[in-house]
Amino acid sequence: MNNTYYVYAYLRQDGTPYYIGKGHGNRAWDWHRNIPVPKDKEQIVILETNLTELGAFAIERRMIRWYGRKDLKTGILRNMSDGGEGVTGYTHTAETRAKLSKISKGKINSAETRAKISKSNQGRVLSKETRAKISEANRTRIVTDETRAKMSATRKGRPGHKNTPEIRAKLSAALQGRVISDDHKAKTSAKMKEVWARKKALALHEGYSNTTERSITALD
Repeated sequence: MNNTYYVYAYLRQDGTPYYIGKGHGNRAWDWHRNIPVPKDKEQIVILETNLTELGAFAIERRMIRWYGRKDLKTGILRNMSDGGEGVTGYTHTAETRAKLSKISKGKINSAETRAKISKSNQGRVLSKETRAKISEANRTRIVTDETRAKMSATRKGRPGHKNTPEIRAKLSAALQGRVISDDHKAKTSAKMKEVWARKKALALHEGYSNTTERSITALD
């Protein structure tokens, strides 16, 4: 039986909780999508430890019900659910992912929502493990012609961003006198070589696939 789970709370300055969660490992101290993590780590309180995942869910739900949710006007917590969901390792089916994708398409967040998301991301610090995972995912990512066509279609008609003269002047001033070390130049050069090598490999792969397809068509 795995008893590595715990239930935690994020506290306001007055000592009242604004979020109750369940987790294991560094979950209580890691970035949360819609909830700001306290900068003062003393405001992160572990309520119960040495729990099974099921036990942690039960206590999480009980604590959320006890303090109530602000969105439902039943209490003081910023939780957007009653807890007890999100089982570790759970993967949505292809059908569910398709439904979620359909719901998200065309959705435009209001200025207020975007401001809230921006505020919640302020001060966000990714762990080394998370940065390594993101880097590896981007490094091995292969973008197909279909994906590139979709990306291009979404950008059409979108106004481009242009910096104001004031911002351009500030950027220019910041770059003046900048000295790039030999070590930084070497790293940049190595990275560019890696990027071009991947692009070349992708081009060769696509060329081979197109040639094979034409050959099969000719045989038909």
